[in-house]
Amino acid sequence: MRPLCVALLLVLPLAEPTTGADGTLKVGAASIARLHREADALEKTDAKAAAQALAPGLTIALPKGEAARTLRADLHARLAQLKLEAGDARGALQLARAGLGEEAGKPTGALTALLRLREGEALEALGRDGEAIDSYGQVIVVAKKILDERRASGRKP
Repeated sequence: MRPLCVALLLVLPLAEPTTGADGTLKVGAASIARLHREADALEKTDAKAAAQALAPGLTIALPKGEAARTLRADLHARLAQLKLEAGDARGALQLARAGLGEEAGKPTGALTALLRLREGEALEALGRDGEAIDSYGQVIVVAKKILDERRASGRKP
């Protein structure tokens, strides 16, 4: 199961009723986690089938809010990775950019860096090297920011 799905399921106790926004988020996170497990089982032998198994996650209704946006961005990053592995660089680029759209307005962090990395990989696969270099450069900027923040707070990188 994806670490993000596990974290959300732990934060939202399953004993609580599944009504309202928290309930919708809980049910959505559990559904997305199930799809990730299905994709995990397929990924080693058939990345295209894994992407197809995970893609319905994009249609799962999630409430507005930070946790749901993060879940969707993470889903976009995984799908972009699977599309790249399946040889569909255009699809990967669309997914990475859609995930970056989910991240718009949020502080940049590790998920933003991952989406920029997937964007760069897709651009590179499409032969758009200059744009890929720009995306990779943004990954480095975000990674440096994260490292600086961790050092400033006393946490180990």
